[in-house]
Amino acid sequence: MATSNFQQFNPALANADTDAQYTIDSFRMGGAATDGICPSMSFNKLAYQLSTFVAALGQSLANKGYTVSDVSLANLTTVLANLITKADLGASITTVGYATAVSFNAATISPILGVFELTLTGNVSSSALSNFTPGQVIIFIVVQDGVGGRTFAWPPQVTGGLAIGTAPGAVTVQAFIVTEESAVVPLVPTPSYITTQSAPSRSMDVTYQNTGSTPRFINVVVGCPSGAYAAAKTDSSPTPATVVAVVGTVSPSVGGSYTLSFVALPGNYYAVATQAGGPYVQEWIEWQ
Repeated sequence: MATSNFQQFNPALANADTDAQYTIDSFRMGGAATDGICPSMSFNKLAYQLSTFVAALGQSLANKGYTVSDVSLANLTTVLANLITKADLGASITTVGYATAVSFNAATISPILGVFELTLTGNVSSSALSNFTPGQVIIFIVVQDGVGGRTFAWPPQVTGGLAIGTAPGAVTVQAFIVTEESAVVPLVPTPSYITTQSAPSRSMDVTYQNTGSTPRFINVVVGCPSGAYAAAKTDSSPTPATVVAVVGTVSPSVGGSYTLSFVALPGNYYAVATQAGGPYVQEWIEWQ
């Protein structure tokens, strides 16, 4: 169990200046006179403040698993090196000069959270990332110049790099984290976008499944004669029963065309089912 042997001096603060007295204390203000006597109340307040701060620091390190002791100056220096300061974090943003082949050296940025910024004045055909460490968060900022249309190749050490914006002045930002196995992966899941639109041949009262890895948006135009109703159902069951949308007409009103819009999650099943009358599919469009 980690411990600290640093203790408060005079923890009861006996025979010591109050804060108000210490603020105007001539001993505190001017220091000890040459060969003079150190006033006990001033000394007790001074030693109490210094030892309280040191004891609190030592205990906070012990609470984090470090053994803190005055036995060895070298060992104490090593323990205190675990305190993180601004000097350990490095520059807030490291600017990388443009080149057709760019090198990103993670040793030049913070080992905790580092940022590279690159302005494209031409195409980057290749890049490389080196000296990254597990747990390190690396953020890339890729900026198009005023011309735009520049291309950028992500380092092969990185997985999940997004396509960068190509408009003049476009800024693309993506964060990665280094895993324990030294894989450089997106800090948040790479967003999924709709990439396809289709008009599959679908029928009423037939169950289909979203076999993709992203949600599927379904839009069905249903013809509803007088008194006809239809419902969209989707859930994880092969016979989905969760109704998510309904359309229909009330008899004896005139029928019409109505739109059912719903989302089927990855792996879920979905169907447009007859609830009453004779609804029928007029248009069926899916996006994914």
